[in-house]
Amino acid sequence: MNFILMIHRYIAFVLLFLMVFTVLYVFYIALNRHQKTEKMRNFILVMISLLHLQLIFGLLLTIRYLFSLSDAGFSFKEVMGNAAVRYQALEHPVMMLIAIALSTIAHVYLKKSAHNKKAAFLLLIAFVCMLGRVPLAKIFA
Repeated sequence: MNFILMIHRYIAFVLLFLMVFTVLYVFYIALNRHQKTEKMRNFILVMISLLHLQLIFGLLLTIRYLFSLSDAGFSFKEVMGNAAVRYQALEHPVMMLIAIALSTIAHVYLKKSAHNKKAAFLLLIAFVCMLGRVPLAKIFA
């Protein structure tokens, strides 16, 4: 599982960079009415693919963590009472699921029209969700 955690952390770095670039690029296209290009479509497709790959690794890590909590005898009340455990068991996974869902919805809107401001705002909200719950102390440790 340490290998999966390592991959999960490296993909997180790549995704943060890609999300910044994608949000800026989609806003630029939506506001300036530029045409959708094949390069843009491929770039967003790579970002969405990495997001879903990150989701799979994250779910594996979350399931392992939840089983280790139950083996250690943690009750639901103890998990919710401990901020560090609650963050890793609930807050981080749920916010990342929301961010991935919003990004996927934005991708569907972008398939229909490149000038979709709704997609740009969905990507921005997804990016803010990600930034709000990324464990920066663990990533840079």
